[in-house]
Amino acid sequence: MRYNNYAADCMLSERIPSMQNKIHGFIALIFAPQVTSMYVFALLVASDFMQRLPELVVASAFASIIPILSLLVYVKSARIDLEVSDRTKRPLLFFAAIFSFLIGFLLLRAMHAPFIMTALMLAYIINTFAAALITRFDKISVHVWGISGPAVALLYQYGYAVFSAALLLAVVVGISRIKAKAHNLRQVTSALVVSVLLTVFVVYYLAPLLV
Repeated sequence: MRYNNYAADCMLSERIPSMQNKIHGFIALIFAPQVTSMYVFALLVASDFMQRLPELVVASAFASIIPILSLLVYVKSARIDLEVSDRTKRPLLFFAAIFSFLIGFLLLRAMHAPFIMTALMLAYIINTFAAALITRFDKISVHVWGISGPAVALLYQYGYAVFSAALLLAVVVGISRIKAKAHNLRQVTSALVVSVLLTVFVVYYLAPLLV
């Protein structure tokens, strides 16, 4: 009987970390930065969805779908993990994303999309370039960055309540990334702080000059 209890305890102790890993993996998947961008653009046009559908399609294509396809092709060709854990392998992906964001920015401008959509696409360019520079020296949580930066666009559109909710989500995702041992506290915190400051600069100061 004692042996059976011990065996059951061992099996339970093995299942718990396995379940936790699956939860962290699920969080990493649904809040990957390439996916989060689609959520944010959809939220920005939620009140005028059908009229702004063409702009949403363009924004989603260049901020989400093309970067996702680029990631999948790169992962397969380079034979690396989906999260590109090795930071030395990330620069090519960053610059492919920057090029995609730039095309998206120019198209949204040409389509006379709402200011905040075009401003956010510009913010993706600036933020991704900054993340690429930081990655040369240290890893940083792009999952957190992909939520906390665009949260500023939600602040512009909807106010502090939605902004606070987005930041809370970024914190939850950051904790998950730490527990999954993908990042440490400094990498998560710096992603949140730098992304918010940069996006505030772009949305409130730089974009009004360019858009």
